[in-house]
Amino acid sequence: MGVTVATGDTITYRCWSELIKENFEKHFYIDTNPSAPDPRRDLVSRRGIYKDCVGATQPWTDYQLRCNFPIALTVVCNNSTSKNIRAVKALIFSTH
Repeated sequence: MGVTVATGDTITYRCWSELIKENFEKHFYIDTNPSAPDPRRDLVSRRGIYKDCVGATQPWTDYQLRCNFPIALTVVCNNSTSKNIRAVKALIFSTH
């Protein structure tokens, strides 16, 4: 049992989980540092957040803080040792 990837190969759920842990921050977190590498800096309007998608047909939608972001946060909270999660939670639950 596992996940079938684009190549047609099947990887175990354990391997899939490890791939998510290794790559989630890199692809879904928009760093607070403006000089941090990002494929579309011109589309970033908010930093210090997690995107809910990567590689959308319309590139600007990758950089929206949308209603799906709690799904991304669930992945981060359950699979990441990220130092960024505390800052993101503070941003979401701030009272300003």
